[in-house]
Amino acid sequence: MRSGNWKSSIQIVAKIGLCMAIWFVGVVLLDGVAMLLMALRSQARSLSDVDADPLYQAVMTYGGMGLLMLIVWVVYRLFDRKKGWKLGLAGQYPVRRFVQGTVMGLCMIVAACGLIWLLSGAPVIRLNNFEYAALWKGILLFIVVALNEELFIRGYVQGLVRHHFGIWSAVGISSLIFAIMHVFNQGMFTTPMPVINLLVAGVFFAICREWTGSLWLPVGLHFAWNYVQGHLIGFPVSGQRVVSVLQIQPSRVSWISGGEFGAEGSLITTVVMLCSTAYVMKIWHKQRFQAGESIHTDHSIVGTKAI
Repeated sequence: MRSGNWKSSIQIVAKIGLCMAIWFVGVVLLDGVAMLLMALRSQARSLSDVDADPLYQAVMTYGGMGLLMLIVWVVYRLFDRKKGWKLGLAGQYPVRRFVQGTVMGLCMIVAACGLIWLLSGAPVIRLNNFEYAALWKGILLFIVVALNEELFIRGYVQGLVRHHFGIWSAVGISSLIFAIMHVFNQGMFTTPMPVINLLVAGVFFAICREWTGSLWLPVGLHFAWNYVQGHLIGFPVSGQRVVSVLQIQPSRVSWISGGEFGAEGSLITTVVMLCSTAYVMKIWHKQRFQAGESIHTDHSIVGTKAI
């Protein structure tokens, strides 16, 4: 590796490490303050009771995600904005792109879960008793989750690596980090499929970011995929269970049902995502070809004014 490449690699690792270090310290401080406030609010309750308090959980969930988004934005503004690459929050037609991504995510997850159901991978048992408030809260939660992960992975990491090493290095590294972010999720390593699908999903989201030049299509796609899979159909979302409209019973054949990791652990989902990736690649390549460009050029996310 040339000295220039070594220098670029060190800069990338240092900046990502800085984001993570500040975030970790911030979350520890947030946790301490939240625990103290919850303990004072409920007086003599134990720490375990405080930890189970819905208000405490909300503060830590949204506070942690908001903190990471703020750190990414500040680090980008301080060190990278003037270098000419975009974070991805700007771009043409953000609402349209978000809606487009939401429709794409809806179609993809319904196709994957429908095929799993047809192959008896997860028969529907019954309708659950649920509160509509939980479904509305789920919309907010998964929009923030999608924005948080996309801003950090596809916005900052992918943009930073792309600036130094080009499109495909950025796609590969951002996809790897996306998979690593889920290593502690339940069922992640019960079969190889969750790891494979997270890598494929990372590549798909990264290509969608390159195709549109902004984060809004991947954010909509990510949101719809998680929300419909979890709150409506009843699969675990990357191993995490949420309140759902339907109750399903995944079969023991985990390579079809996805097992305890959810639909993202199914081979059916792999096929759906690979087909979707190929389709988006075809559209992207056609658009770049018509514009006289190659998918190896770096015009889609560069610029100095917008973020």
